[in-house]
Amino acid sequence: MHTKYAFAFIYIVLLYYNIVIWIYKCSKMTKKPKIVKIPGKLDEQLRQFEDLFTKPIFENFSYMASAIMACTGSKNIQNLHGTISDTCEDKKDYQTYRYFFNKAKWDENEVAQKKADLFFKAVGAKKGKRILIIIDDTFNEKKGEKTFGVGWFWDHKVKKHIWANNIVTSAIQCKDYFIPHKAVLYVKEEDVEKWDVEFKKKHEIAYGEFIKPLEVPPRANPYVVVDAAYFNKGFIDNCRSNPNHYHVLGRIKSNLIIIQDDGSEINVKDYFKKEFKKEDPKKVTINVRGKTKTYWIVETVVNLKSIGKCKIVASKKELDDEKAKYYGGTDIVLSGKAILSIYGE
Repeated sequence: MHTKYAFAFIYIVLLYYNIVIWIYKCSKMTKKPKIVKIPGKLDEQLRQFEDLFTKPIFENFSYMASAIMACTGSKNIQNLHGTISDTCEDKKDYQTYRYFFNKAKWDENEVAQKKADLFFKAVGAKKGKRILIIIDDTFNEKKGEKTFGVGWFWDHKVKKHIWANNIVTSAIQCKDYFIPHKAVLYVKEEDVEKWDVEFKKKHEIAYGEFIKPLEVPPRANPYVVVDAAYFNKGFIDNCRSNPNHYHVLGRIKSNLIIIQDDGSEINVKDYFKKEFKKEDPKKVTINVRGKTKTYWIVETVVNLKSIGKCKIVASKKELDDEKAKYYGGTDIVLSGKAILSIYGE
């Protein structure tokens, strides 16, 4: 385990219950909470991971997991160590927890799989149930230059470069329930020598670190839900050839090329601009995170260059809007409404 996987560990140890009743003691309510002992309810859940560690490493795992939940500051090793009260009989020195993250022999994939298995069991993810593996990336802004992987990244939300860590994240959803899965820091190609790591594209991280190691229930109906940056030939080919035969669904770029029946090529934007004129757009209403939303859509199965057959949906909030948003998926049986609903979840 390397410090760079600390973010992944934070995601891994979060339990699958909607609410964890966290009991702690502190001398005054105005002070930050301190762990003096792992509460029985929490210990009972953590014990389900016990077979993945040696006894001393499991004890460190339990206290680090508890500290992550209780720590009110940045989740670095120093703060996590400080969250454990000095009166705690089981507290180890700072270097012990540093060793846990850096060199201790335990496998984050095994921990993540155990958590996923517990989740699948709890929500009843059986044959035919739709399971979503949701991939996204986010930023954690920084000030200093020594944090692993830090660099300048373009943030589309604020439309400027920011000094930050860029983290590729994943979550698992079944029905209305979801859990964080894993997370890995992305390092830009020009910075890999500085940080002494192998360069991997974001979609390579997503497949190799999150999807490939994951086992889903037999005969489940798994989809990988992504943003436009991940909807490409390499990622889709890997997902479709995986033993779980993942379908890929998500936003797509307007400049992707469609090969028409006569062999001519046209980009997605221009293709659907014509489709909105000649087709009768459908009005669909979906529920997105508790909110009802209505869209005008045109949907069709197309042959995307280098990718193959996909169901593509173009949507507008108002029929006379100039710009549309585009969504696609490798499951051509899904309706346009279903594609929008799944992406919106």
